[in-house]
Amino acid sequence: MQEVRVQRKPLVIGICAYEVVIVLFAAAAHLLTLIIESLPHVRHHVTPQIHGQTYMQIYHWVTVLSAVFALVAAFTLWHMRRSAFYLLATRAAITLVYYVIGLFTMPKLLALENSRLHLIISPLVIVVIVSFNSFCIVSLNAAIAIYAYFITKPASLQPVEISSEFVAPTSYPPSQSQ
Repeated sequence: MQEVRVQRKPLVIGICAYEVVIVLFAAAAHLLTLIIESLPHVRHHVTPQIHGQTYMQIYHWVTVLSAVFALVAAFTLWHMRRSAFYLLATRAAITLVYYVIGLFTMPKLLALENSRLHLIISPLVIVVIVSFNSFCIVSLNAAIAIYAYFITKPASLQPVEISSEFVAPTSYPPSQSQ
């Protein structure tokens, strides 16, 4: 009986761990948001009325969808399957679309918050910081998807055969001591 395994590179292990940690952080952030929104004195400050509940519902479902893609992609990448690339590329595209939409809605949201709460930091500075962070996250997701494309190509997968039977060599190489 022979089993064929594919050698995993250390970066693949790191990417799988990163994807799982991202899901854990997203779950913790969602739980924290639910706890904060349940407090009666901060409820009206968390979700502004300009976007209503629609924005928060979209954010919630995009986060859930991205987390599901991340878990499934980590599992398939761990098993070095080609579908990992498609899942990671889809996740990168979802992230890109979400952040582009966020860049257009964020100035309105910050203007409303600034007029209501008198923020210490300029809304323009917040937009620049969030835009830079968004660019970094989208770039990282795209780089991971590209790496998954190259690492899961059929030509790059090098199987290692593991045999459960021990076979003694029939001949030994000539010794150098003669």
